[in-house]
Amino acid sequence: MSAASRASRRVGSSRGSRFMAAAAEGSTTEPEAGEVRTMWREIRCCNDSASVIEGPCVGNGRLEPGNLIADEYVVGEALRVGGAGAVYRAVRRGTGERCAVMVLSSSLGDVATRERLVELARVGPSIESEHVPAVLAAGFDRTLQAAWLVTEEIEGEALPAVLAKTGPLPIGVVSGLMRQVFDALASAHEAGVVHGALTADDVFVAPSPRAKGAGWVSVLGFGVARGLAERRWQEGLREDDSSTLHSADVRALGMLGLAMLSGKAEPGGESTLAPSATLQGLGVPDAVALGWFDAWFEACVAAEPEAQFQSVEEAEEAWEHGVAAPQRAGRPRWALGALALVLVGVAVTAALHLRGRVERHAPAGGAAGVGHRPAAPRSHCPAGMVWLPGGQFLMGSREDRGDPDQRPRHVVNMSGFCMERTEVTVGAYGRYWALRGHPPELAPDEGFNCNWRRADRVDHPMNCIDWRAARDYCEWPGHPGGPRRLPTEAQWEFAAHGPEGGRYPWGDGVPGEQVCWSGVSPRLGTCQVGASRRDVTSTGLVDMAGNVAEWTADLYAPQYAVPDAAVPIDPAGPESTPDGLRVFRGGTWAISVPSGLRAATRGRHTESMRARGVGWRCVRGPSGDDP
Repeated sequence: MSAASRASRRVGSSRGSRFMAAAAEGSTTEPEAGEVRTMWREIRCCNDSASVIEGPCVGNGRLEPGNLIADEYVVGEALRVGGAGAVYRAVRRGTGERCAVMVLSSSLGDVATRERLVELARVGPSIESEHVPAVLAAGFDRTLQAAWLVTEEIEGEALPAVLAKTGPLPIGVVSGLMRQVFDALASAHEAGVVHGALTADDVFVAPSPRAKGAGWVSVLGFGVARGLAERRWQEGLREDDSSTLHSADVRALGMLGLAMLSGKAEPGGESTLAPSATLQGLGVPDAVALGWFDAWFEACVAAEPEAQFQSVEEAEEAWEHGVAAPQRAGRPRWALGALALVLVGVAVTAALHLRGRVERHAPAGGAAGVGHRPAAPRSHCPAGMVWLPGGQFLMGSREDRGDPDQRPRHVVNMSGFCMERTEVTVGAYGRYWALRGHPPELAPDEGFNCNWRRADRVDHPMNCIDWRAARDYCEWPGHPGGPRRLPTEAQWEFAAHGPEGGRYPWGDGVPGEQVCWSGVSPRLGTCQVGASRRDVTSTGLVDMAGNVAEWTADLYAPQYAVPDAAVPIDPAGPESTPDGLRVFRGGTWAISVPSGLRAATRGRHTESMRARGVGWRCVRGPSGDDP
């Protein structure tokens, strides 16, 4: 799946929907013999005394067919062993749903460490990719001393088994598979999750017409990676400098590409021959046309950080260019230096798709017709944030629209900045509050329609909190990338409708049921962040109209202060006001009038207000400088 096509990807996974539907129906249908399918969940455990995993183990013995995990999952045959643990086929009792069991290796720590790890994996960052099975459950089986994870189903068989049958794959098929791997890794990195140990054994391929003959890819092994990412977050480790954390995943991309083209799961990446020469030696068809692959491969596996691709997205864009502009007969092969010039030497128009990932557009022209699209400043935004390129927009409302405090409507110039894709969630604030030592003054209110301490609202926006606590959260230095800020009013409104100037974040169309508000039917509280499919800006920000309104940094003034001549650049509110009221922007779940969802709508209250309909999100500059 290309970066551009990800914008049209549906929210959520049909695989998870099929699993839940089958469970609800209580299906006990067995797959037919020979059906190429592996419906699985990940569940992990290991014998503490085992120093080396030679096979699946639980307690003092191995899992055998018929073993029961967590009184719910019946174990079947082993699928694979290695890495962080071992994976088995399994069936969920009561529903007959096919699944799989994976046991944690003792190399991950003692019983307490592994138990904590799966718990962190359960609440860890969600990876929004159809090619990464989502974690559905996790736990620890005291009887078997087994730490386990449950994920969505996958289909197919491991890449080494596929290659053993097919041999070298045509470049068109390889591209179809690699695009899906790119999507899985880039989505994980955006969520702050690094795989770190990706091999061909983690890539499962199933026949799929949706992948145009290339096969449908699922990438395994992210369950424990989620837990490790969550542990790093809780320990306050910064992950904005992704060159080190992502290096292993980028190298894995190079090895996977070579494996698919060569037909060998372990193609011998340390050979002194250039990859294209290795492919020619293996008799790979059309290998002579793959001269571009040499430079791409070297930029994946380079030992020097400055010579390696700085992100999965860079590797993906370079791959797409190589495939789209194959070498002609007699043309010298690209050198790595030439590829590097292509990566950084052309202009970029930055646009962001549904999930906030950058869609980098090719320039109108370029040296030798090369149209590769380089990385945009989005790569400087920490995981979970969206890059908004600067621009000019009309701030406020016309005379015939909106309240008087939304006037005068005026032109504003904005510099680029990063903004959190979603409102701050209950889970994110809970982690922060724990790391701060549970200060009582930062604890949100509890009670009716307040989300704090609600186990069913971990992924809902944090509400019932005052302006000072929201400001302190943003300015906390332990965030990935360092401290952030509450947005100014201008930043918030620019993010809500940008240069397009639509009435609502999605345009001018009236809101419907796909927005978290009470205009269609009354709501009793907030919604899961990102669940409102229409409430998405062109840059990928979600819930800018509904769910909860959002605190800004600015003090309230009844009218905008507009200079007589120059167009203001990055304006902020007044430095002081008599009443000290702070501005919040956007609509809420309780609003039933469409005008309350408009991007220009303003609200204000005292800094001490704790409302059920007000939350916040943070911003920062692209390189850590103040927004």
